[in-house]
Amino acid sequence: AMWSRKKIKKKDTFDERRFINQVLELTSRVSSTDIPESLQKLGYEYPSQKRPVDICLATNMISVGIDVSRLGLMVVVGQPKTTSEYIQATSRVGRRHPGLVIPIYNTGKPRDRSHYEHFRSFHASIYSYVEPTSVTPFAAPVRERALHALLVTLVRYWGRPDNRDRPQPFPDAGLIENIRSVIKARVSDIDLDELDLTLDHFEELTNDWQRILPPIYGGFGASGSDIPLMYPAGSEPLEDWIGRSWPTPSSMRNVDASCEAETIRRYPEPDEVA
Repeated sequence: AMWSRKKIKKKDTFDERRFINQVLELTSRVSSTDIPESLQKLGYEYPSQKRPVDICLATNMISVGIDVSRLGLMVVVGQPKTTSEYIQATSRVGRRHPGLVIPIYNTGKPRDRSHYEHFRSFHASIYSYVEPTSVTPFAAPVRERALHALLVTLVRYWGRPDNRDRPQPFPDAGLIENIRSVIKARVSDIDLDELDLTLDHFEELTNDWQRILPPIYGGFGASGSDIPLMYPAGSEPLEDWIGRSWPTPSSMRNVDASCEAETIRRYPEPDEVA
């Protein structure tokens, strides 16, 4: 947020009172296509021909990817779940000049109360509280989501021009063997226990690709008549795609598909059952 200054009688004299004229929202309710425009508005400084943003209401989506040097004040409502998220979010302010972060805690939450009671000691050694993350890059759930994407990436990068544009014809045996040896060496260095299962999965993927021979790799736009090799994970596949296309994550943040619940009948009242 920035101070909006209003000119009064004398030239070069300003009223220091705060006027909130422009409010911006950066939450999941904002369309992804509108976010670049919102970030551009957030960068407008005062004074300028364009009206700057006075207050931006945001969720934890600002934790990464927001690099606006004019931001100087942040109010954090509730303590974030992880220390790493807290550090990332609060580091969005004070990039050019010293910034101010004001946490607002909920007295009804024991976790917030604990952070309030140990506020000084926590912030004095905040980086020691960053949670460790587990790294299991070749475990079964990860392979199911990402191994085929790695295969497609290497085929398009190392393959012939026709392999880069379309998944047909199937890549030659020399290219597939080269990719297999690279993945084998990587898994051997990182997690030898998963080597055999990873290579078995790799063979299944290459066999499926050769059996199906899809005409296109796929994309994010409207689906046509061709059956793609991949489609965005979380979206509803067409009936013809099931068993012939690979669901592929389009983001490293979202790995679970969403679902909808619907009531299909009314439960009877107790007297009706009797």
